[in-house]
Amino acid sequence: MHNCETCGMEHEEPQIPEPVPVPVETGPNENDVKIAEIEAAASIQREQIFTEQRALELEAEVERQRGELKGMREVLDRLAPPEPEIPEPPVVIDPPAPLPPSPGDAPPPPGDKPPAAKKESGGWWGGYR
Repeated sequence: MHNCETCGMEHEEPQIPEPVPVPVETGPNENDVKIAEIEAAASIQREQIFTEQRALELEAEVERQRGELKGMREVLDRLAPPEPEIPEPPVVIDPPAPLPPSPGDAPPPPGDKPPAAKKESGGWWGGYR
């Protein structure tokens, strides 16, 4: 025990632990390298198998969804009313050119005017015209 200079009380001496020896491993030997190569090859094979299985699952999923979509389209085609037929626009034929006047259809000569008809008064608005 010793007296502390800061607080003036007695404290126990701190115990310093003994260092633990660290085991030193030597580098990889031939067997470790062979084991690592075998494990790596096995890992690659597993991943290839999983990838092929996933590709087959995705292909089956796509085919299933295509079938569902085809069925939905068939139902919609049955339920949806057919589009109305758009009538073709009528064919417009230009009227024929007027025929020249015949002598019997000639207007009367200017001296023979028919008697003028009396104008109607038009009522209340007649004075404003």
